[in-house]
Amino acid sequence: MRQFKSNAEEIKYYVKQFLQDGKEKSLKEIKEYIHSQTDTEFTQGNFSGTMRELVERQGYTNTKRGYYKLGDQTYTSQGTKSLMDNVEDVIHDTISRLEDLAGEKNPLYLTEEDYKDINIIKQIIQDLESRLES
Repeated sequence: MRQFKSNAEEIKYYVKQFLQDGKEKSLKEIKEYIHSQTDTEFTQGNFSGTMRELVERQGYTNTKRGYYKLGDQTYTSQGTKSLMDNVEDVIHDTISRLEDLAGEKNPLYLTEEDYKDINIIKQIIQDLESRLES
């Protein structure tokens, strides 16, 4: 069994495998493929951060909202990403930052207030994720 140093490394490995045919695929299809290949549980932030890095630095394309492929960048008629694509990027960044903030706390030293705050953060993340899926 292959060993990975991080969740991002594991996601990248399977995304590259799945998209190597150059065909456009939905994030839902990508997630289903990855879940069929590993038992590792990934957060929405794991996926969004990794997909963003693949698009920004490794030659993958976010062809339209929620769809990816290996290859050329697709642009709107103005030559830039659409407003909704930019909003989606902001939401993905926000989810990743919220997960990072919640993850900074050592669970052994959480106060009752910390637990309340983490539950609020969890609800905000779930709300943002549901908006991305709609």
